[in-house]
Amino acid sequence: MLVESDMLDAAVVGQITTDLLATRAASIAVMLTLIAARRMDLDKRLDLARGTSANPRRRALILLMLWPALEPCEYTKSAFKRLLPDNHPSLAWVNAGPRENAEDALIDDLGDPAICREVLSWLNPGEAKS
Repeated sequence: MLVESDMLDAAVVGQITTDLLATRAASIAVMLTLIAARRMDLDKRLDLARGTSANPRRRALILLMLWPALEPCEYTKSAFKRLLPDNHPSLAWVNAGPRENAEDALIDDLGDPAICREVLSWLNPGEAKS
């Protein structure tokens, strides 16, 4: 679905909101976050990330916006990092382009268990994801 997100109408992508990410199943929230990270302009992504950072059950979604596969620029990375706890260990891991599988404990303070599992399923190295 992520590969096909380029075909989604901008109006559909624009309907991805903080409230939508907060109320959908973890697997859906993760996919919507990846679509937003890939398709929204920086200002809209930042607004979405700011709202998400205020939700302790979904904060891990911000890590997806830093995923190296999405090729965020330095400015973007810096802006999103400020929305997470200072010196959070997950930031170094994501910035390094995750080469080792992370355990749930690395991000368990960034969301509920279901959202953390889904985020790690995308960020942990392994098979190509699309």
